[in-house]
Formats: sequence, C-alpha cells, structure tokens
Amino acid sequence: EGLEVWGEYREFELAGLAASKEAQAQKQQAARVRALFMRQLAVPLPGGDGLREAHAAFEGALGEEAKNKTALKKAEALAAAGAAAWQERSKLESRLHAAFRPSVSVGPAGERAASTPADLAVEVLAVEEASGDRGRMLVGHLRASGAAPGEVGRWRRFA
Repeated sequence: EGLEVWGEYREFELAGLAASKEAQAQKQQAARVRALFMRQLAVPLPGGDGLREAHAAFEGALGEEAKNKTALKKAEALAAAGAAAWQERSKLESRLHAAFRPSVSVGPAGERAASTPADLAVEVLAVEEASGDRGRMLVGHLRASGAAPGEVGRWRRFA
C-alpha cells in the first residue's frame, strides 16, 4: 500500500503545480514534488524502477525555471540505496504481509502458525535497530508494539 499512498500524495502536489501560474510558485511547487520523489526513492519499497522513470519524466516536463540540474543524479543515488535496502528486506516484508493476511487454517488443536505477527515483529525490530536510522527504528518499534502490544520490555526499549 505504500506505493499507492505516496502516489496519491504526489498527484495532489502535482495538481498544485499545474494550478500554479507564477514562475516562483511553480518553482516552489516543483521543489515540493521533487522532495516527495526523493523521499520515496530512498524508502525500501518495491517498484523502484517505475518510480525512477516517473521522476525522470517529471523532471523532463518541467520548464527551465523549475529544473534542478542535480536532481536526476541525486535520485539515482537514492534509488540505488532504496533498492539495496528492499532486496535486503523483501522476504521479511512478504512474510509480514502473509502473517497479517486473514486466513483460515485447519490443523490439530493448539498447532501454532509458522510465523506469527509477533514473531516477525521481533525480526523487523532487529533489522530497523541495526540500521541505526532513528526514523526507521521508530517505525520498527511502532510496528513491533502494534503486533505485540502486551510486551512490556519492548515498550521500555522504545521509550
């Protein structure tokens, strides 16, 4: 869902760019849209190639006054880092998605699922803490606390 949320926000900001009449307002709005692209390219999500193409098309469609000479080079560097991070975590994210998907299983009474959301939350938290990125650690703690809200030790570590 992350791609769709970012895409909708970008569309909202692009509408503001299209509505801008003055050159200075267009330049400021283009910078807002560019910042969204840059932030999204840095986030480890699937679909990075399509996003890079969309960013290149956006930059190519801008008028000279709104262009940024270094934007494409910066975007490529961010996209490479985001893609590497996605490769590192894609299997874990797939398992998380499957664990949170509603399902019905038939098996012996008391049999436990292979990976519960709480189990996977511990893995997510470890990955995010290992990154050293405070923003990622915050999101990791929020995801882990949401999956197992009764774990007091996790809340203490988070604080």
